[in-house]
Amino acid sequence: MCIAFSFTGVSAVIYVISRLSPNEWRVEEGPGGEDTIENEFTVKNSAWFVAGALMCQGSELSPV
Repeated sequence: MCIAFSFTGVSAVIYVISRLSPNEWRVEEGPGGEDTIENEFTVKNSAWFVAGALMCQGSELSPV
């Protein structure tokens, strides 16, 4: 039960910090030449990053 709570808590903290950090946002050119601002750390990606860290497998994502 403690592992489940810590998994959820750490995933939430990583998600919030990545949303607040200006280094995690990147500008990409969208269709029609419009610029869009994106962040790789969604709720799903944050949980996947923590799961990979708990299982010592790693992930393609890495926080800046």
